[in-house]
Amino acid sequence: MNYIKRALLSISRKKSKSLLLFLIIFILGNVMAGAIAIRQGANNVETNIKRQLGAVLTIEVDNEAIERASQENPGSPPEWPGPLQPDLLKTIGQSSYVKSFDYTTQFGLGSENLQRWMTPEEAEWSMNDTYSKFYGFQLKGTEYPPVMIIEEGKATLKAGRTFSQDEISTGVGVALITQQLADYNNLGVGDNIVLSNYILDYGETDGPMVEPTITERRDIPLQIIGIYENIESPEEPNQMVGQISKSELYNTIIVPNQTIIAEQQAMNEYYISQMEEELTEEQKAQAMLTYYTSLFILNSPDDIEAFKEETQALLPPFYKVFTNSDSFSIIAAPVQQTSKMASYVLMVAIGASILIISLVVMLFLRDRKHELGIYMSLGEKRSKVISQIVIEVVLVAILAIALSLVTGNFIAQGLSESMVRDQLIAEQDPFNPDPSVWEDQWRFGQFASNMTGEDIAENYRINFSPAYIGLFFIIGLATVLISTVVPTLYIVRLNPKQVLM
Repeated sequence: MNYIKRALLSISRKKSKSLLLFLIIFILGNVMAGAIAIRQGANNVETNIKRQLGAVLTIEVDNEAIERASQENPGSPPEWPGPLQPDLLKTIGQSSYVKSFDYTTQFGLGSENLQRWMTPEEAEWSMNDTYSKFYGFQLKGTEYPPVMIIEEGKATLKAGRTFSQDEISTGVGVALITQQLADYNNLGVGDNIVLSNYILDYGETDGPMVEPTITERRDIPLQIIGIYENIESPEEPNQMVGQISKSELYNTIIVPNQTIIAEQQAMNEYYISQMEEELTEEQKAQAMLTYYTSLFILNSPDDIEAFKEETQALLPPFYKVFTNSDSFSIIAAPVQQTSKMASYVLMVAIGASILIISLVVMLFLRDRKHELGIYMSLGEKRSKVISQIVIEVVLVAILAIALSLVTGNFIAQGLSESMVRDQLIAEQDPFNPDPSVWEDQWRFGQFASNMTGEDIAENYRINFSPAYIGLFFIIGLATVLISTVVPTLYIVRLNPKQVLM
């Protein structure tokens, strides 16, 4: 009789043993299916979140590396690295991974005739606020004529136009302002505004704080060439963060970098001239350097690691590439912990399955050793005898695995989603956000992730997918095959006479 038919007859005739094997594989399969599903869910949430955020990177000083170097050599701490210069940033921006890039410098200015946008609450306590008077407006430079936030959909151009390359290169007095600031001051495209660079003397630092004396006021006339409106996130991770961000966003004025650099240098020259100690030429040159904030938009999130590796090789010591998804690992810690736990459970389940199924198959084969001995004494090849046993177990296993695929998925979905969601939301403190929220906002501004535990929870889904089904069947069947072949080899290695004795 064909060994395949013998396998089918053996399953149908020995129903109790087949059912017992089915139940064992089904129970173990549920554990493995649940563990795989949880891991897949964690991987999916990371992929989904990072694709939603896009691939936005910046280069900054690595404070942790400097701190480590200082601790390793406290007698000779490292010098603070100087700013990255435009030539290097342009070289990095020419990478094939980069879709677009910009580098900006910022400067706070006041104004005698332009009113700072404020909420009613802010207006009550900032009437005599020195900051609002002298630094109420944030000038943000750009080297990218289309303006990054507009091109990437973080803001919309409501009126006018963006910069020309000639305006960027020469630093002419043109600017883009927000819709809110324009409405607050009844301004439109073509109107002129005047900002003031106040060079201040704070006098003696000892004693009570007094309002500084204005030693010089440099007026910067600007023509409004465009009005834009920021596209705000539907939710802010923290109420205070939201208020600060809104005030800063609405009072930001975008200009060419060269406009800001001219004012920075004028102020630096004044303060250098007021120093009691004479600076060396090298110190003066260092003081006049401009610090830039870089921003790189990549073609795909899949390019992040390759770009970081390529860029890190070009950077001076103590500089590092940061991404707007770096905070994911902090905020999504409960998801990653659950995934790690599921990995351990999966490994234990596989080991336990191999051991338990091997013992069960071994017991079944001991009861059938005379049957197997007869097959071999009649001239049946050992390979066919092994194949018969394997087919019997695999057919039962396929049914058990298919059913446990469904039930294990539902069990994992019910347990992990509620557990992960509750833990994510429980760890979220709206009045004391994780420091990563502030760091993310500071580094990336409008490109910050503003990610919360609720965002992670919303994206945590356990669903059937070809990858999940394929992986589970591969792991399940491989486990069953290993469990079956080992005890089968023990039986068939014996001679027919020894088996029949």
